[in-house]
Amino acid sequence: YSLTDKEKRVYPHMKKSLIEERASFPYIVPIEAASAQELLNAYEALFFDTCSPLLPAMNIVGAYTRGNRSILALREGFEISYPPEEDINALNRKVAEFSEPSKSLSPYDLAIYIARFLYENTPYHLRSGGVGESPIEALMQHQAYCTGIARTTRLLSGFRFLCVRGHLRKEFSLVDTEDDYVGTPHVWNAFFDQREPVFFDICSCIRVANNTSIADELKNGIYRDNYKNGTFRNPTFYSLDSLRKKYVLKEEKLW
Repeated sequence: YSLTDKEKRVYPHMKKSLIEERASFPYIVPIEAASAQELLNAYEALFFDTCSPLLPAMNIVGAYTRGNRSILALREGFEISYPPEEDINALNRKVAEFSEPSKSLSPYDLAIYIARFLYENTPYHLRSGGVGESPIEALMQHQAYCTGIARTTRLLSGFRFLCVRGHLRKEFSLVDTEDDYVGTPHVWNAFFDQREPVFFDICSCIRVANNTSIADELKNGIYRDNYKNGTFRNPTFYSLDSLRKKYVLKEEKLW
């Protein structure tokens, strides 16, 4: 992620507060930063650079300054909750079991290996309140949407893969979008091959959960064919040029 020198100094402080100490504030997380924007930028980088289930994830909606402190604001009414230690330990054991045989795989084979595993274990499932964003939900509760799928992929890869974000163009989106809108906000993965970025999207390889919550919550959204239940197929690998035909990156400077 492209951070300024000041934002890079904020980053480890946030990591310590949010992960090691586990923020104790239900609606705000006070962190020392020169400006609210620096804090928000460092948080966004941290969110995609860790797979910790302790982060409050996308319930962050902004940042503001109070006195000499910058504060992250969460959605009104949302309270930070943390999974029990036994769930975290169980997740770590599951990841270790999965990762051991994958260490010798090429990044392409590793992406296929993870895609097949998630196809068999974690259907795409969108729910309200941020549920589905963490690896615990993806691997222990067997449900996640794009953010959780991408973060779990990064975790299972031993952090060999990155998470990237942007939009899936409306003609390929899971749901219909407005005519003047670029597409559905989306998160997927990437790695580097000979210094060139290679992108892949495991959401296109896994199944949609057999429920109506996605359609209900997204107001008459239409499932696209490549997201319906069916036979497993390997992920498609995109160069940056080919990616632009289907996806829009938020930042083309990958972190």
